[in-house]
Amino acid sequence: MQGPSAAPAAGADATATGNSPAANGQASEAAATSGPETPQHMQEQQQPQQDAGDPNKEQLSMQDAQHPEQWQEQQPVQNCLPQRAIGEAERQLQQQQSASPDKPGVDTAWQQPAAATVGAAIATAPGAITADWLQLLDWQWANFEYGCNASLDELSLQHWDQDGEWGGFGGPHCMVVGGLQQTMQGLAAQLGDALRLSCPVTCIRYSTAGQQSASDAGNGEQVQEAANEAADKQQRVVKVTTAQGEVLEASLVLVTVPLGVLKQGGVKFVPALPEWKQQAVQRMGFGNFNKVVLQFPTMFWHANLDCFSVTQPKGPDTRGRCFIFWNLARVSEGAPLLAALVSGKAAQAAEAATDEEMQEHALQALRRVYGDALPAPLACHVTRWASDKYTKGGNSYVALGCSGAEYDTLAQPVGRSILFAGEHTCKEHPSTVGGAMLSGMREAAHALHLLRNPAEADAAYVSSRTETISRTEKRKCMQGEDAADDAEAGRLHKKHKKKKKEKKEKRDKKDKRKNKNKQAEAEAEAAASGDE
Repeated sequence: MQGPSAAPAAGADATATGNSPAANGQASEAAATSGPETPQHMQEQQQPQQDAGDPNKEQLSMQDAQHPEQWQEQQPVQNCLPQRAIGEAERQLQQQQSASPDKPGVDTAWQQPAAATVGAAIATAPGAITADWLQLLDWQWANFEYGCNASLDELSLQHWDQDGEWGGFGGPHCMVVGGLQQTMQGLAAQLGDALRLSCPVTCIRYSTAGQQSASDAGNGEQVQEAANEAADKQQRVVKVTTAQGEVLEASLVLVTVPLGVLKQGGVKFVPALPEWKQQAVQRMGFGNFNKVVLQFPTMFWHANLDCFSVTQPKGPDTRGRCFIFWNLARVSEGAPLLAALVSGKAAQAAEAATDEEMQEHALQALRRVYGDALPAPLACHVTRWASDKYTKGGNSYVALGCSGAEYDTLAQPVGRSILFAGEHTCKEHPSTVGGAMLSGMREAAHALHLLRNPAEADAAYVSSRTETISRTEKRKCMQGEDAADDAEAGRLHKKHKKKKKEKKEKRDKKDKRKNKNKQAEAEAEAAASGDE
């Protein structure tokens, strides 16, 4: 998931930062250049821990965290930051869950009254916030909606940040000079004539031989017999029909179309996909965000900025409209380009707006920062991902009533012939190009395994997860290593202590013998003196 960007200061129209917007769940600190200094508690962004629960019982969305009509314009309070409110609400949920030990396995928190919502946590916070701070909070919510690719009322309160367990990708945030498409072009160049462009697929016909339910392992002997039967038949069991009417035959097919296309039936499957797969497709959310890219004759913003932010004053419907501007001049050989981000409900509204209207929205936001004397843009490009028939949206998100487990279900193959890849199949890194690429590599290895082992029954039934390790697993490994180190240290300490004891005993025995010999010599000398 994409994470928060640098926030503007309270009371200021905009602020500029020297860092690129954060991504994959990592937050940037704010560095305000105008307006009053942002209080320290507004710069802290906490990632709440998630609780296990039954998503079917979930009735609370992130929208429940918003009740501005209950706030009065008084003094700012420390608890108005979204992440703080979320954390407080989830602490309440944990307390309620721990208070009901008599019902193990039941998410009792989601059956509680409205007091368990994030909105209630904000509404009951001491004090209230000013109009300026409410405007800043709206910016935070807009940035949150951009990171999650959805409006707050569409997000699962319990599971919205399920990928936080894996910590995202390491390293600094950056943009690729020349564009990220260079990665795809480099990979495509290796395929040569095998790559077909402008060749959309309309239908996939596949054999159900050896197909198994995702929830039912079935009888082992029957599964193996079905696998053997499938292996004995013609290997080309999949027929792919293109929009031009061409039919391609294959042993298996890897489906990488966006989740939005699957949701709207952009590709027909014959027979229809199993019910468990269709349900997962519909349960998982597929959101939207857009950009307005403007080219100017000259650069009127600071050349060293990666991005700057603008607060929007009119509430949830417009708060995500051109609220962050990326400076693309640094990655486009100095061309004076700005890309404005559009999130939440504003992203949906952009689908129906004209290019001229979106250009004007972006210019209005820029005028609030740089004044009315702006040069007229030379060109404008507006994305409308939800209207594109080959995308139908931006990226996946964990919707209300859904959980992170759906990513695994979406990744699971259908029989031995239909495999799935894409960001919506990568539980650890959803909504990222990196996650999509990792899922493709995962399924490429899976496909090779299936083709090389046609009679192996289990190959098609195990969801091959992206190779990674979660923070919890890392902690366990580190704890195990620490325990092993402690055990080794304890063993060495005991060994050292034993050797030290043995040396002491040996030294004591030697000293005792010396003393005994000295005493014997003294007695002998005394006896000799007495004889004389």
